[in-house]
Amino acid sequence: ARRRRGRADPAVSAPDDGSDRSRFRLEALFSADATRVVHRREDGVREVVYSDAAGLLGEAWFGADEHVPFRARVVERDGAPGWEVEYHDDGNPSFAAPSVGDRTHGTTTQWSTAGTVLSRCSFHRGTGTDPWWNDDGTLAEVWPFVDGALHGWELWWSAGTVHEARYWRRGERHGPGFTLAEDGTVHVELMLHGEEVDEGRYRAARERDGELPSADPEGVIGEREMPEA
Repeated sequence: ARRRRGRADPAVSAPDDGSDRSRFRLEALFSADATRVVHRREDGVREVVYSDAAGLLGEAWFGADEHVPFRARVVERDGAPGWEVEYHDDGNPSFAAPSVGDRTHGTTTQWSTAGTVLSRCSFHRGTGTDPWWNDDGTLAEVWPFVDGALHGWELWWSAGTVHEARYWRRGERHGPGFTLAEDGTVHVELMLHGEEVDEGRYRAARERDGELPSADPEGVIGEREMPEA
């Protein structure tokens, strides 16, 4: 499953052969003639900054394998969008998202290790849904964004079951969070503006704000119909 990045469920296209992912390999993003400046962070990550005579081109980050990046960023320049790209261990892209300014804008794509497209999702200036699929095509995570900030239900899936759910409003935790335990019990966490509160304070807040979700996990946590990749 992924680390971490509108609607309740993502709109997903049918898989195809993923032949276009080669354009996001590192050697395709940055010319061999580009100037490289290398920085070594305290955590061991190697950061490479690429530029040319006109200015900054982008950056790439490398972990234990100094020849294979785990992430790259291409800056927006000359009318072309920027790109955020993540990589599989073999150096092939796992995810690519276009950006305008500091917002995802356009169609994001996720690829399996074999190179098939797992999903394509549309964003408009930071608004859209960022799903993450396992390599077998089952859904792992859903992250909804509005105007570049998390907004709505963050969902974590496993075998057709939502086992974690957290509600966000405009980039902060503001609503319930549910965690499904192995014994079937559900832990409930109630948040207001990033602060955990008791049931009384949350109930009073809901009386003032009808958009706050219920503290009842029914319909959110547990088995749900899962869209196919």
